[in-house]
Amino acid sequence: MRESGFPAGLPAGSPPGSPGTRSGNRVGSPRDLDGFIFDLDGCIWTGEDLVPGAREVIDRLRDLGKRVGFLTNNSTQSARKVATRLRRMGIPAAAGMVVVSADLAGPYLASRHGHGKVLVIGSPALRRSILRAGHTLVSWREVLEEGRIPDMVTAGMDVGFHYRKLTAAAVAVARGAFFYACNVDPRLPLEGGRFLPGTGSIARAIAVAAGADPAIIGKPEPPCFLEALRRLGTPPARTAMVGDSPRSDIAGGRRAGLFTILLDAGGAGMGPGSGSSGPGSGTGTGQAEGEVIPHLRVQGMDELLAWISVPAHPRI
Repeated sequence: MRESGFPAGLPAGSPPGSPGTRSGNRVGSPRDLDGFIFDLDGCIWTGEDLVPGAREVIDRLRDLGKRVGFLTNNSTQSARKVATRLRRMGIPAAAGMVVVSADLAGPYLASRHGHGKVLVIGSPALRRSILRAGHTLVSWREVLEEGRIPDMVTAGMDVGFHYRKLTAAAVAVARGAFFYACNVDPRLPLEGGRFLPGTGSIARAIAVAAGADPAIIGKPEPPCFLEALRRLGTPPARTAMVGDSPRSDIAGGRRAGLFTILLDAGGAGMGPGSGSSGPGSGTGTGQAEGEVIPHLRVQGMDELLAWISVPAHPRI
């Protein structure tokens, strides 16, 4: 999912393999890759529309014997529902191939703090994840009307977000509750260039009121990438992360040691003047301060299909 806002990527001059540098993963061609992990919102689909060429890319990768998985920051649906949606769009998928931030939330909080009381600002899918992991839910009404302060506050996409929820979450965090967000993507892209405010917009409102920023459960943090790799069964150096967000997909993928491919539908593609090197190239020039640079930049799924179909360096 493309976004602008927080958190910023690592600055220029970061260590090899981290965002903000062209060094690290040394893939020379698609033959050096065994697996591909795809972002969903803005990469495979926008709203209810399938991104042109996405199905063809997935089909081609599978024809080549590559393993394919999906990783999304969207916290409104379970992996099972996401897999059903992929199949409805003509892309075969099982729930085990899909990693969603909502499913990760409950186990992640338990791994950090044990079982506790959690105020969830988010979807039913997120609340179910919290309950399945053994936590107890605290409602915003209990915080405001009974003074119950949870151990943790977790924010996800919440289409019913309102001022009293904001107040309860901010009060809880200000009084010591650990603060987590499924992601900090400000927007959820829809078809026709439209968008909805995303989890990042909600998390930012809570953070400003509470005076504390959240820890992130989903991209760009490593745990979700490591879980996707575990399910795919491929090593980071032989796995690609494909997404449209430099600060989420690309920064996080680089930090986890993956080969990163930026789907830049509004950019200049792989051709001359794209500002991107070919796969496996060394440090380039013209990098802006704080810019998160992918190993490979493609203008759309058609360019990605051409790259995976011809095992050679793209023209630069």
